[in-house]
Amino acid sequence: HDGDWFASFVTAAAKSGYIKGANGKFAPNENITREDSSLIIYRMMEKNGNAPAAAKYFEDDAEISDYAKKAVFALGGADIIKGRGNNMFEPDENIKYEEYIKLLVYLLGYYPIAEEHGGYPEGYMFAAKQIGLTDDSEHSEFISRKEAALLAEKTLSVPMMKRVAFAPDRPAKYEIQDGKDGRKLERFFDRFYSE
Repeated sequence: HDGDWFASFVTAAAKSGYIKGANGKFAPNENITREDSSLIIYRMMEKNGNAPAAAKYFEDDAEISDYAKKAVFALGGADIIKGRGNNMFEPDENIKYEEYIKLLVYLLGYYPIAEEHGGYPEGYMFAAKQIGLTDDSEHSEFISRKEAALLAEKTLSVPMMKRVAFAPDRPAKYEIQDGKDGRKLERFFDRFYSE
């Protein structure tokens, strides 16, 4: 419905192509599944030109929907997503809020900060708050489709963090691509809306 608070985010996400409904319906209040959230992240990475190509297979591959297999296998191969024990992906299970935040933080390149602050889930929640994706407000254990769209849309305007030093004998160096101090401004927004 056009009058709903989330309508503009869902419309923008749909126009960008990284969020789609099923059979012409978005079902905003339903929780988003692990396979559908993986598909959002993969589509965003693909649009940005850095979708992973490696593949990792899970014990429950047969349960992953055909439309999501490429995304799930690619994100698994890049070690962005993991199974939930015994190499089971559980594609139809709802994704937890913290799991989705981890995907977005990883997508933006801030995983070194997240890992430095304790890893999953605390470090990723810390990084998400620092970059303005989240705040201290209460959230549900799982994430609805409209909340997933809102957070994905917020992701577009956050400056990305990129590795800029690759010397094997030195620690990795990262920079936030925020347009300051001679650094270029690089955001997903620029890739999605400049075409």
